[in-house]
Amino acid sequence: MWGKDKEEVACLSEDDYRSYIDNTVGKLEKELALSQKQRQNDAVASWRQRMQSGIGDVSKWLRNKIESPVALVLVEDGRPAQDMNEATEFIRKHRQKTWACQHYPNATGVKQQIARDMAKEYQEVLEELKNMGPWPDPSEDELYRVMRKARGAASSDTWTGREIANLSRGVVQLFRRLA
Repeated sequence: MWGKDKEEVACLSEDDYRSYIDNTVGKLEKELALSQKQRQNDAVASWRQRMQSGIGDVSKWLRNKIESPVALVLVEDGRPAQDMNEATEFIRKHRQKTWACQHYPNATGVKQQIARDMAKEYQEVLEELKNMGPWPDPSEDELYRVMRKARGAASSDTWTGREIANLSRGVVQLFRRLA
């Protein structure tokens, strides 16, 4: 077996045998975790190398991302949103309507007042944001730094945080020029 031969294992007391098994299982779990992490790191390194090797691999990968199905969002009349803008606008309106129509049938007057105050505060912040005007464009370094910190699962654009975090500086430059 692992670290001991059959005769040594057979001679162990029950407590020693359990300890030996627990220790062996612990070692195997650590080895498995390290192996999985290494495989994951190798896959990311391979993807990163492909993305930095030439525009052909990048464009092929981008084509696949563009052709990936977008999450389905049904708008008010029950039909699918035609594009991301329509889906985003529907979600915004739905959330605004939901927040504005919150009813608390069992709530006391204090809770209802808090709800009204929060709705009023939300409207004031929204107006303030509208009046702020456009935000300045981030510098290339700021954008690159933020993108390197990206984490998390894919959202409606199907990009994962790990994919964004591993984009090269050249891709960030191109994105900044196009955006």
